[in-house]
Formats: sequence, structure tokens, C-alpha cells
Amino acid sequence: MILSMKTILGGSVFLLSFAAIAACNDDPMTTPAGSDAGTTIDSGTTPDTCATTGSGTVTVTATGLPAGAAASITFTDASGAHAITDGASITAGTYAVTANAVTTADPRIRTAYLGTVTTSSVCVKDGAATTISVAYAIVPTSNKLWTTNANGTSPLLAFASSTLVDATSPAPAVSAGLDLPNGIAFDRSGGLWTPSSVDGAVKLTHFAATSLADSGTKTPDIALTSAALNAGVPAAASLAFDPSGNLWVSTPAVNKVVRFDAAQLEATGNAEPTASITMQGPGALAFDASGNLWAAELGMNRVVEYTAAHLGAAAPDVILTAKSTTDGDLAGPRGLAFAASGDLWVSYEGVLARFTAAERAATATVKPAVQIGVNVAALPETIAFDESGGLWFAYTAGTLARLSASQLVTSTATGTDASPEIVLSSAAIGSAGEVAIFPAPGNLPLFSRLP
Repeated sequence: MILSMKTILGGSVFLLSFAAIAACNDDPMTTPAGSDAGTTIDSGTTPDTCATTGSGTVTVTATGLPAGAAASITFTDASGAHAITDGASITAGTYAVTANAVTTADPRIRTAYLGTVTTSSVCVKDGAATTISVAYAIVPTSNKLWTTNANGTSPLLAFASSTLVDATSPAPAVSAGLDLPNGIAFDRSGGLWTPSSVDGAVKLTHFAATSLADSGTKTPDIALTSAALNAGVPAAASLAFDPSGNLWVSTPAVNKVVRFDAAQLEATGNAEPTASITMQGPGALAFDASGNLWAAELGMNRVVEYTAAHLGAAAPDVILTAKSTTDGDLAGPRGLAFAASGDLWVSYEGVLARFTAAERAATATVKPAVQIGVNVAALPETIAFDESGGLWFAYTAGTLARLSASQLVTSTATGTDASPEIVLSSAAIGSAGEVAIFPAPGNLPLFSRLP
């Protein structure tokens, strides 16, 4: 079954799969009808009496997208979801209408757009044309590199992608006032989650993308109270979404990694974890493409894996300890990130190390084949890949750094600095910490990725 579409602007269509939509009915990157986008429907009958014989056409007009970008619309009936093919027809009947996210290319971080339509369903009538209008708007947190910031002008900073192309000293695009943010993670709508201080207690807080469009003091639109986040200091060290949209939080003070279910993240209230894993000093978290959880266990100086089938088990399925190229111990695993290749990168004290699938297949002491030294004064808390495969991390005081994809294939001598391709210096940065990108590249196993 095929649909016909014409947009007022040309370009490629970016479609989210129906499987993803079905897995998360409230996925904010697929915006259902009900806003003020402005939709024109030439249906002739109401959905209750919509005939299902014959065929008609559907034309989609979009506003708010740049030249070269095209709307992405999903039509769904009892037989499933249907992608739009230009110049074809569709069988008559009633269809649910959904606007999907659209992105535009960028060598560092793409721009994302969310669309709204004004009807939840349309009746395609035999021999008639049905016109759908969709209005798109930029997701303000997209096209930027975000970092937490200690001892600086603001605790959360964002740098525009256009300033991330050379050794540079840009002013931040956004300087946001949050109380004591720690780990940060984006959801699929571009909203930012972080444990922060609210009314004297650490809460799991959400800041809508629209609230981070500019600088200033920010107030969360969702704040979850939980005893699990107030049992000691540090209350929370890292966040990661699993493939189902559940949010996992490492809580080093009580040696736990805990899970908050997706349904708990929808509104302010009390939310106690629905699952927990005991670890010694858990830090950074990351899910691989198979939904397995990897964690930096600082208290044991190792990286561990809990497979998707064993989340919550008493012991990890894989334990990795690492040796340097000179056979010393690699200490202090802090940041974790999966590359498009499936390799796992881990930031240690002074070293970024790559673990291939073979190197992390079973419990072992591993000497990673690729180890890249960074400045001894650098403390890369988390690491994040951009669209070109470059790796961003907190560098020396007042700076962020990027290793290019070509720099990530060859080891450097132990104790040396790889001289990052880009060192971003800003007077606004005191000591950068966590780094995050929205949208994540579509080839990475991150919940915030977009196609």
C-alpha cells in the first residue's frame, strides 16, 4: 500500500520505523495530532463512515523546514504503518497520521526538527485528494555540544556545532543555570535529564528542550523525588537510557545502579527504582546495540557487562580489567561510549582505550590494541561521538577536546598526549565534566539517536 506526497520543499525523507513507534507509543519524536499546525483535509466523510473501497491520493505540505529537507509522515491503519512514496496512491480508508522527526546533515551535530499535525486520523476517499499540512520547528537542544561545568560561569553550557570546526575560543550558545547537575542524558524529544538539587534534595529532573533554547536560570518541568538519590554523596554519577526508554542511574554512595521505568518519567512525583544492580563505586553507563548494560566499576578498577537477559543479576556476565602498552594497570575507568563499529571506548586516567567485540567477549585482563594518551591534566568524565566519528571529551581546565576519527585508529606512546585535532577553549568553562550530543548519530546504540 503506497502513499503519494508533495512537499513545498524538496529533499530526502527521514522515516522512523513503525517498530520504534509501537515500542514507545508516547515517543515524543513522533508527534501525534492535536496541536495548532494547521491541517486541511478533503475527506468528504467522517472517519466513522469512511469507505474502504477504491483509492485516493494524499498530498503533504510542510512548513518550518530548510531547503533540501522534506516532511516525514507515517499513515497507519489496521494493516500497519505505511511510508510515503511520491506520485503513488493509497487505498481508501481511515488512517492515523503521525509526523516524525526530521534531521539535517552536519559534520559535527545535526539539527533536529519536530513536526505537528492537527488531526489524529484522516479519511482517504475513493477518487479524492486528501491534503495534510505539517508544521515543523527546530529542537533547540540539537546542533550543539553540551557539557556540565564546575567552577565556571554556569553549570551547564552548550556550544553551537558551527563553532566546533577548528581550534577555537567561542562563547557558549547557551549558559544555563541548574542547581548541581551531575550526569546528563537526552531523551528522544531532546529533553535533558540530570540529577540536580531541588528544594534541598537531589531529584531526577527533566528540562524540556524548549526551556534550553536560551541562557538563564532554568526550572525543570519534571522533578522525581526518590530516596535512592538521597542516601549519600555522591548521589548520582551517570545516566543512560536502555532501548525501551527506561532510565538507569549510577548511585556511588550506596554502590548501586538503579532503574526508573519509562512510565515513571512522565510526570513529577515520587519514583522509587524498579530494579537495581550492586556494584562497587559505579560510574559511567552505556548500552550496546543488543541492549546489554556496560558500567565503569570504579571501586574495582574494571568495566563490567550485564547482558539484557541478566539485568539485575548478582554478578556481571563479563569483567574487563585493562593493561597499558607497558603492562601497567589502566586506572580509573570513567567514560564509556560505543562507536558505530561496535567498539567500546573507555576513558581512563590519561588514556582512551578501544575494546573490540573480541576483546570484550569474555572475562579477561586485556591489553587493548588501541590506546591513546591524553594530557595528564585532562579528566575525561564522559566521552561522546559526533556525526563524523570524532570523539569529544573534557580536556584540561577551561577546555573541551576532539580526537578525529583518523586519530582513533593508532596507539600513541604511553604517557604522551595525542594532541587532539580540536581544542575548544572558552572563558565560560571552569572544569568541564559530562559531555552529550543531541541528536545522537543514527548509527550509534543511543536512545537519543535519530535516523
